[in-house]
Amino acid sequence: MIKTILRNPDQFLQIKTVLEKDVECNLYPLDILENSQQAFVHEWSGVYHQEQLIAVNLSSNRPFPGMPSGLCVPYGDPRGCQLLGEWEQKKGGTRHLFGERGSVDAFYHGMGSPPSKINCEERLFRSETIPEEGTYLKLEVAVLEEKAILIEMSAQMQEEDLGFNPLDKYRESFIQSVYSRIQEERFLVAREDGEIVFLIDIGTQCSFGVQVRNAFVPLKHRRRGLGQKGMRGCLKYFLPDIPVVTLLARESNFAAIKTHHRAGYTPTTAFRMIVMS
Repeated sequence: MIKTILRNPDQFLQIKTVLEKDVECNLYPLDILENSQQAFVHEWSGVYHQEQLIAVNLSSNRPFPGMPSGLCVPYGDPRGCQLLGEWEQKKGGTRHLFGERGSVDAFYHGMGSPPSKINCEERLFRSETIPEEGTYLKLEVAVLEEKAILIEMSAQMQEEDLGFNPLDKYRESFIQSVYSRIQEERFLVAREDGEIVFLIDIGTQCSFGVQVRNAFVPLKHRRRGLGQKGMRGCLKYFLPDIPVVTLLARESNFAAIKTHHRAGYTPTTAFRMIVMS
């Protein structure tokens, strides 16, 4: 097997062929590839076996050579992913590892299984069913005037998901990221009497599909079925213009999994997210 940097248009077509073996699993790297300017900014590496590309890795946000990248997303043959993990570690490693579970596990093993502060098993859910009228919340794009409450809700959402409040750890960069996501129209909300009662954060949106990054119902509005109705509202908002809506849930988050099932989403691929110590 031969590992190499992938950087020319012909190799990008080969990457696309590999990723399209499971489109819904690979929405994030396919989104990067679809935007040619973004594709050339990121680091792509791959492993060939008998002249066929069998595994790829997307590395993002490496500030300088020899330093860890911000994120790695490997996919493909486990033997190839292990080699890519070994190579990534020699280039400085990564702070965040995410993707299909078998690929991530092999890549992480190749890195030498460095200490992690988060190692989370997740499950991908998907739906392409437009909900019936009266069963969903109407979602709208959040506006900049809602910035303060969106910062608060986004921080609570991350604290519930990952166990820490980002405002306590990296306040300024988190606030800036929320501001940017508002400008990019990544937040969709449902309102009652002018108050936000449901929020989703869109992670990926491209011609292949949408992946919801996270969903949130404020504490005082829980136990009203708004989570189910909000997730159906997401389907109504995107379908049929976008072919499929996907989302990830921690396998230990039984309440969220029950909500997604009831909202009409079906579990599919096993994922893993690892954040290094």
